[in-house]
Amino acid sequence: MQTSPGQTFPSGGCRLFVEVRCEGSNKKFSISQTFELDWRKCRIMRVLLHCLCHFVAILLASISMFIGIAAADSKTPQLEVLDKLCEIVDANFFDADLKGVDWSAACSRLRVNLPLNSAAFRSRLKALMGSLNTSHTAYYEAGEPEHAILLDVYHGNPSLVELLAKQPDGAPRLEFVGFFTTEHDGRYFIDQIVPGSSADTNGLLTGDEIVSVAGKRFDSATVFAGHAGNAIEIGYRRERNGAVQTVNVQAVAVSPLSFLDQATKKSVRIIEKDGLRIGFIRYWSFAGVEPTKIFLDALRPGGKLDGVDALIIDARARIGGGVLPLQLLKPQMLKTEGITRSGAFSQSPQQLADRFVMIIDGHTRSAAEMMAYSAKVHRTGILVGQTTQGALTGGTVFPLPNGAIVYVAVASVKYGGQVFEGRGVSPDIPVTFDLPYSADTDPLYERALA
Repeated sequence: MQTSPGQTFPSGGCRLFVEVRCEGSNKKFSISQTFELDWRKCRIMRVLLHCLCHFVAILLASISMFIGIAAADSKTPQLEVLDKLCEIVDANFFDADLKGVDWSAACSRLRVNLPLNSAAFRSRLKALMGSLNTSHTAYYEAGEPEHAILLDVYHGNPSLVELLAKQPDGAPRLEFVGFFTTEHDGRYFIDQIVPGSSADTNGLLTGDEIVSVAGKRFDSATVFAGHAGNAIEIGYRRERNGAVQTVNVQAVAVSPLSFLDQATKKSVRIIEKDGLRIGFIRYWSFAGVEPTKIFLDALRPGGKLDGVDALIIDARARIGGGVLPLQLLKPQMLKTEGITRSGAFSQSPQQLADRFVMIIDGHTRSAAEMMAYSAKVHRTGILVGQTTQGALTGGTVFPLPNGAIVYVAVASVKYGGQVFEGRGVSPDIPVTFDLPYSADTDPLYERALA
């Protein structure tokens, strides 16, 4: 709005010019009017219009501020997830300094440049959590195997009640065909196949490169989500630069820990070699009480491993656990110590067993690393294979608004006075192994039997 006093008349009056201009994104228009007034009315009108201009300016500024606040409060779903994740990590990560990472700045940078594409969004949040370079610290979305497995591991966590209630039958389900993969130079290779699964019975092998699933490029994340009960075509390559072959496998929805515990139970067997009865057990998870029960049942009188001459424990499990599995071994003892932001805690010394062979590699983590170190330091077991993962912190999971979870290391852990996070436990007998296109060979297992 503009006003102009114009010129003064000889009679002492004036001409008053008033113009209102409005501009929008699509239209522009203006209204103008000229008034001829005597001097008294002219002065009064000028004062009134001056006040009106100030009032309108204040009104427009207030409206603009209100719109800005409303826009800030109207977060996109991605922003809600990011802000909640950043808040959870900042409040719960065991190191108040977040290992030197400027967490606030990292979150702010991502907030400004947050991608709307779901795959890019997932990738950026995973990279954000990865910047902390700590085990038990990650972002997982529904449909990823780790999402279902961790919900099962931490199902007793009160903060997960609402998220678990949204799962089928109130329990997490792993949509799965039976294999796990690892990435090498941008390609994905099967590094573990659960015995008896569809992947196993249909001829897939560890070392196979997974090229496609249902005609789409394999990305290892949520690729099997929504396919439970259906046959899926898997494109794979068995030889370097070889032709892509296809096979149909059946996707199933399973209770994660129950499925892995059953695989552990089925692995228990006797191997006859050079007149010796060698007991074998292959752990797929150390979480909960079932892994310990399976072991003790196998060793009891009449059990599958009763009276064996030697014992091989394959500890290449994907899932760690608490200290309970250590109780299946005796008689040496070590102390477990942990430190959270709120203080320290310790666990009773654990028992370690008679002499045995343990197979370890980069999948051996958490409680299994405690077992490995106990065997090594007390010379009650021989470690064969490769250095363990170095994943020894205490973690828990928190739900996010999009149904995803954030895994957070809430405690640093020492075992036997040692810190293994980021270091791992080295084998007594190292074994080299190159996974890609290895066609189901297992030199670690073969060396343990030697």
